[in-house]
Amino acid sequence: MKKINIPYTYIIENIGSAKDPAYKAFIPAFQSIVYDDTLEAINEGVAEVISDAIKEKKQQGLPVPPPERDLHRSGKLVLRVPPSLHSRLATEAAFCRKSLNSYLVGKLNT
Repeated sequence: MKKINIPYTYIIENIGSAKDPAYKAFIPAFQSIVYDDTLEAINEGVAEVISDAIKEKKQQGLPVPPPERDLHRSGKLVLRVPPSLHSRLATEAAFCRKSLNSYLVGKLNT
């Protein structure tokens, strides 16, 4: 399998079965989807779609989104939840003797 360097993040989902493999890849930076039947083909397809999208944007004089690895993330995430969920999560965190933040980070990592 040839290693392809793709600087953009994409998500691969297995949409097939053991008898009939199929994959779907979503490329958020370009709002594109690629379908194929092997992981090697899906990676090649992603690379081709990104390359074509960059060329098209440049031809149209549009900005090319920077690769996600070049973006700085602060690590801060603000989200709104219903008060009942907030209360339940805070209770669960206290039961585990953790701060709400530590508890949620643990839940998100699993």
